[in-house]
Amino acid sequence: RVAEKVRRLPWVRKARVTRRLPDTVSVRVTERRPAMVLSSAKGRWTLDLAGRVLGRGVANRTLPVLGGVRVARLTPGDVLSDAGVQAALDVWRSLPRGLRARVAGVFAPSLERIALSLDDDVVVRYGAAESMAAKNSVLRAVLARVRAEGRSTGYIDVRVPGSPAISAAGASPLPVPPAPPPG
Repeated sequence: RVAEKVRRLPWVRKARVTRRLPDTVSVRVTERRPAMVLSSAKGRWTLDLAGRVLGRGVANRTLPVLGGVRVARLTPGDVLSDAGVQAALDVWRSLPRGLRARVAGVFAPSLERIALSLDDDVVVRYGAAESMAAKNSVLRAVLARVRAEGRSTGYIDVRVPGSPAISAAGASPLPVPPAPPPG
C-alpha cells in the first residue's frame, strides 16, 4: 500500500518498498524526468516525456517551452491526452539527441502546424507528426550544410521532406509588395 501511494505522486515514476525484520522499511523511488515546460493561459507547468504534469512552474530553466496548445484544467499527476500536446511531444521525442538539445521551444497551434524554435533563433517548420524519421534526417542534413557554408538561416521548412526549403536570416517568408512611388 505504501508503494501504491508513493507512485501516485506526480514526480514518482517507480516506487519499491522493502521490509527488513525486525524494524526497517526502505522506500526506493525513481523520479520522472522533466522534459518540457507547457506555457498556457493558466501559467507554466513542467511535463515529462509522456505529457504528465509534474507540477506548476518551471523545474529547469533549460527545458524547451511548449506553446500554442489549448489545455483545460491542469492538475499535477494528469497526463495530457490532447492530440496537439501528444503530437508536439511525439515530434520532440523523435528528434536525435543532439538536435533535441538545441530546441528552445515547440509551437503547436494545430496538428499540421508544429514548429520548432532552435537555440540560434532558427525556426523549423515541421508540420504534422508524420514522416518524422525523414524530416529529422533532412533537417540534420540542411543544418549541417548551412553550418558548413557559414550561412545564417531564418527558417527551415521540412514539412515535405523530399523538398525542404530555407530562408536567409532576416528574409521575409512572405512576398513584400513594392513600395508606392513617391509623390
